[in-house]
Order: sequence, then structure tokens, then C-alpha cells
Amino acid sequence: MDLDWLNRNWALAAAGLLVVPAIVAVLRALVRRSAHGRLRAAASGAHQARRHYRRLAARQQKLERRVGTLRASAAHVKPRILQEAIDSLDDMAALLKIAGDQVQISENQVRKIIYSEYPPARQAQLLAKYLPQDTPDTRPFSF
Repeated sequence: MDLDWLNRNWALAAAGLLVVPAIVAVLRALVRRSAHGRLRAAASGAHQARRHYRRLAARQQKLERRVGTLRASAAHVKPRILQEAIDSLDDMAALLKIAGDQVQISENQVRKIIYSEYPPARQAQLLAKYLPQDTPDTRPFSF
């Protein structure tokens, strides 16, 4: 491919430059719609939901400590400040419940994709990889 060829076939080179991004976009869409692409997207969503839940749980623990501190010194704290802290703790509990529900929904989506798109021989392996808390406990029962 030299300058003379490019001079004669400039339209072909320009069309090639326009076609390459279209081919890349089509290939990306095909990969996303495949079983592996759907599983990766669902697993990523489940991971983000779990991370959000853990962050909210940490914030709730901070609020519980704050409310405990304010209640311990209730004689020296304005009732309005104590009530606002209790209300924010109640709101955080509701947000934590919603985040827990979102975690369950996203994990169920991962399970659904694994059970519907993969053969039974691979399902246990994929469940152990993407949902490690679902693996059965093989330790002996003890008190």
C-alpha cells in the first residue's frame, strides 16, 4: 500500500475507516448478548449491589454509635439533635433494607443466567465463582 494506490483508491480507504467502528460496535453488541457477556454484566451488578450494601451497613453502625453516645449524654444534648439522629438512623435502616433487597435481586439474576444458559456440569463451578456464599457447607454438624 503506497501513495499511488491510496491516490487511486481513496474512497475505499475512507470507507474502510468508516466500516471499522461499525464492525467493532456490532461485535461488542454480540459479546454483550452472549451468555458470558450477560453473566459478566449481572455479576458486576451483584458486586456493586453488595459493595453498596456494605457501605450502608458501615454508615448505619456509625449512626448507631452516634445515637448511643447522644443517649448516654441525653441530659446535656438538645432533644431536637437526639431526635434528628434517631430519625436518620430509622431512615438508614430503611435504606439498608432496600439495598439488601437489591442485592437479592441482582444475585437472583446471576443464578437465573447460570441455570438457564450453562449446562449442569458447569453450574456448580460458576455458582462457586460468582456467588461463593451459596456453596453448601460441607463441614460436619456440631454445636
